[in-house]
Amino acid sequence: MKYSQYKSMRNILLELGGTTALVYFANWANLLFELEQIKLSSLALVYGLMISVLVYISQDRSGAHFDPAVTVE
Repeated sequence: MKYSQYKSMRNILLELGGTTALVYFANWANLLFELEQIKLSSLALVYGLMISVLVYISQDRSGAHFDPAVTVE
């Protein structure tokens, strides 16, 4: 496998993992909010921390894109 193919595969896997984590945690946070287990401020905190951690992890590798509609170079 060429280096460019390896780099592209790594970027795709990072985007896939980030999008999966975003969907997973966002759905759980929304469920807990709807069941009145957490407050609106906690819901916002979950979203903010989740995006911050994901961007920090992948900022230098994939450009920190976590939208399935965004294509990887």
